[in-house]
Amino acid sequence: SAKGTDSVSLSASAAPAGGLKDAHAIVLQQQAQQQQHPQQPQPLKEAAAARHIRAHLSRPAVARSLLHHLAKGFGVQLRGDVATNEVSTAKYTLLTFLPVNLFEQFLRVANLYFLLMAILQLIPGLSPTSWFTTVAPLVFVLAVNAIKEGYDDVHRHRNDSQVNNRKVVLLSEQGDAAHQLEVYWKDVVAGDLVKVRAEEEIPADLLLLSSPDPDNLCYVETANLDGETNLKIKYCWSKFVGGREVQDFQALAQDWTIGYEAANEKLYVFDGYAESAKLGKQPLDINNLLLRGSVLRKTDWVIGLALNVGRDSKIVRNMTKAPRKITQLERNMNVLAFVQFTALVVFCAVL
Repeated sequence: SAKGTDSVSLSASAAPAGGLKDAHAIVLQQQAQQQQHPQQPQPLKEAAAARHIRAHLSRPAVARSLLHHLAKGFGVQLRGDVATNEVSTAKYTLLTFLPVNLFEQFLRVANLYFLLMAILQLIPGLSPTSWFTTVAPLVFVLAVNAIKEGYDDVHRHRNDSQVNNRKVVLLSEQGDAAHQLEVYWKDVVAGDLVKVRAEEEIPADLLLLSSPDPDNLCYVETANLDGETNLKIKYCWSKFVGGREVQDFQALAQDWTIGYEAANEKLYVFDGYAESAKLGKQPLDINNLLLRGSVLRKTDWVIGLALNVGRDSKIVRNMTKAPRKITQLERNMNVLAFVQFTALVVFCAVL
């Protein structure tokens, strides 16, 4: 191999003059073996086939049962539900706000300390002071913090709603006379044929199928993903470059299966293939993928096949939850509360 040749060459350069001929002979022998037995191209990795989808020209039924909405209230997606393109960056829901917020607040040592003091004061005859002097300030602090967190999360829900309720055009037999159906972003599912117009944001990770460009390419801006404002070129998958109508993609829906890697956060890597019983496998890479969050530029329109939607898209996979902020004052108060509590326990045990 090339790596082996480099290592032999390096060892030959470091060898004494008498061994140079032998090293050179070894290199020539390895090169002759490579010519006699050339390396076969590596097959597509199995990881690229972690998922399989087929394009659909009519939309599948998306269940919205009471159990689904209840699970959604707890931030859980039920197994068996059709994964949609809905994205949530909010921290709480109506059902989880109170327990989650209280749990996070009592992670602070000071709050936990005053809670324990309030519980002890509720025991008759154990404390000379009333429980109200501890409970009232504690409830006030918890309420103010909860109101602030709730206010911030309401704005997150509003921003999520604005994004999820943007509209995009699908190519579907259930559409109008032109077989175009306008749906919300949140209703896009894997396998949909999505049509994106110029200056619009890509709603999901799409396999680029067709564009009006004579060179079968389009230009996208990825500033929302990596901060780069220079335009990047994406290329259509060669089999359906001229497709404009639903009828042009009948063969795609009937004959082709798209296999691709499991959802991940790698913005510059994509492994996949398109497989047909007649034509076999054809490789797909990152140059054929339009990422959610990128903006279509200098191209009138593109048609793509939705692959990763919602929380499986690469931009969402790169989102990280904001860490809980702790000020230096809070750290000092935590230490003081811990020392005070330890001192009280020691004094009670001794006295």
